[in-house]
Amino acid sequence: MSGKSILNTLPGWPVLTAGAILRDNLEAEVRCYHRGQQSGEFVWLDLPELREAVKGGEVRFGSRDLPPPKVELAVASRAAAEAVKDGAVLMFVDDHLIKDLDETVEVSDESRVRFLRIFAQRGM
Repeated sequence: MSGKSILNTLPGWPVLTAGAILRDNLEAEVRCYHRGQQSGEFVWLDLPELREAVKGGEVRFGSRDLPPPKVELAVASRAAAEAVKDGAVLMFVDDHLIKDLDETVEVSDESRVRFLRIFAQRGM
């Protein structure tokens, strides 16, 4: 099964709350984002300006590019929790669909967590 492993160093291992698993994954993603931001690996584009440049037939990248936006862990945590609660993001631990972040799950070293973002498509 694909997905991300669940650290066996989380407090309470092997019985964890879904919220603890979500927080651990989110913290890792934010750390990775900040490393990329500090290293200069990211290019953040002004999409409306990019669209206009494409229409005009000439796209240039350089010093006019915008710095990547700052991500605060507390804000990202609230947004992620709301997305799971509202069903905009489905969270699976192994094959179990998480419906409540207070729910406890028993995990093993082989356990995986997956997140699926749900979005509407036009024309459906």
